[in-house]
Amino acid sequence: MTGGPDAVVVADFDVDGHPDIATSAIRGAPAIATGRGDGSFSPARSLEWLYGQGGAVADFNVDGRPDLAFADIGYPEANIYLNWTGLPAPPCVVLDRRGDRLPTAKNYIRLGGCRLGHVRYRYSRTVGKNRVISLRPPIGSVLPSLSRVDLVVSRGRRS
Repeated sequence: MTGGPDAVVVADFDVDGHPDIATSAIRGAPAIATGRGDGSFSPARSLEWLYGQGGAVADFNVDGRPDLAFADIGYPEANIYLNWTGLPAPPCVVLDRRGDRLPTAKNYIRLGGCRLGHVRYRYSRTVGKNRVISLRPPIGSVLPSLSRVDLVVSRGRRS
């Protein structure tokens, strides 16, 4: 297959606030062009090893990020790209921020390729007020890009 696309889908695949375009076939393989925010797009990047037709966007794994699906040519199956669209997306690495003040911990969560999840507050006899007691998932976890990291933060000592 060397023809043009038979489907075009639009979503914010790189989660930068600008719509991106995915096509079912450029030179025989699905491709993605990222939006620049000014109405223009980057050159299309091909997913070289796969041949596909049609196309759909949905959050198939319910993680808050758009995923791509293309029908496989000649086979009764679909190829689904979970959070992976040929775009660079660093993994989320859960760093040890225990003892850090909350603003510092939030910044390092973002720098680790993650996003802040729930923040819960508990009293602590050993950890100072507004400092991180624990993180979840466990420290050292490597997760898909923009996974959530939950924090437990100290309220200080109970009076």
